[in-house]
Amino acid sequence: MQKAISTLSYRPNTVARSLRNGRSERIALVTPELDMPYFADLASAVITRARHHGYSVLVDQTSGDLHDELELLEHSGSSLLFDGLIISPQAVRDSDLTHHGLQRPVVLLGDQVGHHGKALPVDQVTYDNLAAACAATEHLMDLGRRRIAVLGDLSHATARLRVQGHQAAHHRRGLPVDPSLVIDAGGYRYHHGTRAAQALLTQCRPAPDALFCCNDQLAIGAMRVLVSHGLRIPEDVAVVGFDDIDVAEHTNPSLTSIALDRTAIAAAAVDRIVDRLHGRVTAGHEVKTVDFSLVLRQSTTGVAPRG
Repeated sequence: MQKAISTLSYRPNTVARSLRNGRSERIALVTPELDMPYFADLASAVITRARHHGYSVLVDQTSGDLHDELELLEHSGSSLLFDGLIISPQAVRDSDLTHHGLQRPVVLLGDQVGHHGKALPVDQVTYDNLAAACAATEHLMDLGRRRIAVLGDLSHATARLRVQGHQAAHHRRGLPVDPSLVIDAGGYRYHHGTRAAQALLTQCRPAPDALFCCNDQLAIGAMRVLVSHGLRIPEDVAVVGFDDIDVAEHTNPSLTSIALDRTAIAAAAVDRIVDRLHGRVTAGHEVKTVDFSLVLRQSTTGVAPRG
């Protein structure tokens, strides 16, 4: 039989099969912005892992809009388009999840929701933003930096958690927190980093001797401004980013960054969806925390990594 299938290049009719067993054999992945390097890498990792289990992936974006996020969560209970939902929310709150009867598997990515210790009716794959930001800031402190600015989009819970981690590092080291060094970038794109760095250098005297940026795009935009003002990286200002996107290794100087294991995040999320669909998990909701690492490069060490 298998030889005949191969010879005839037979492909199963997934539409007919979904009507028969009530399954689409698809998983939906929803992110705020697909053209952000972090989310593009994440989508690729999710697609690869889903194929490993014989599933395809529907990909959508919400631009962080609450209505769009809620609509997709509601569809997770009735749509035949997908069997389970992996979503990285920006606007959804804890209460939004508890008020929705989610009948199909849902996995949340990140800790924008549920970081107050509340039990949520969904599985979650996250990483410790507080600890990661604390580690980044302490690395800068270990280099002798004391006026460490932080750039992030403070309208998002993720950035606020990273700012808290940055401040926690100061408290741990017994150093004062200067509120003027916390800059709301208003977004996560390169140009947001450029504008935020311009504002920082204009309003802060003396200038900071280090920057912790809540993503790599902000850091790269900020680095361009620092150089244009005649500041040397890292001699005058050391810079740390977050996400460790591919381009971080290729900037000049290369960018030190907090690395999140997108492959591990994708595997944990997809595996949990598949386990629930196949009845291997039927009760309880899991919060799985994926490790992070600090990748040292020239923007803080001044030394190109070997190899």
